[in-house]
Amino acid sequence: MFYLKINDDLKLALAIPSYAEEIFKLIDNNRPHLKEWLDWVDDTKTAGDVQNFIKMNLAGFSEDKKLLLSIIYKGKIAGTVSFNEIDRSVNVGEIGYWLAKEYNGLGIMLRSVKKVIDIGFNDMGLNKIEIHAVTENQKSRAIPEKLGFKQEGTFRSWKKMPDGSMADYAVYGLLKSEYKPD
Repeated sequence: MFYLKINDDLKLALAIPSYAEEIFKLIDNNRPHLKEWLDWVDDTKTAGDVQNFIKMNLAGFSEDKKLLLSIIYKGKIAGTVSFNEIDRSVNVGEIGYWLAKEYNGLGIMLRSVKKVIDIGFNDMGLNKIEIHAVTENQKSRAIPEKLGFKQEGTFRSWKKMPDGSMADYAVYGLLKSEYKPD
């Protein structure tokens, strides 16, 4: 398998169908943690659902519209980070991410998103990268804030949450001209 090494413990790898079982088990073991903010958790009922999602993203990758990466920490999948959508008409990509609870607080997501930003600007030719996060999800919002994104606004009542309520989403953006790699 091809990996993008971040450090000795942390790598990113293109999500492939053979990862479906491990990703499903991670989701299944983290349902209460993930469904607090993510609307897709309840619809993910089997490893086959994950496999179909991976295949859909691979098809999108082949069309230069998506990129789904597995986050691998110390040899185990810890979550995913992705370009959920790439709009080539304006060269804008939207990053999404999730991490299993046991991996929170280790800096894994911050380093993973930073690597995906590097890929987006340096390898994919994007002009702008966005991150959307539920306004109440401070952990998710901390990622773009620490990485120099600007909050550009809020989508009000933008998505239905697992409890049926409607959530507001903070919209963050970073232009290539604003990007300062280490």
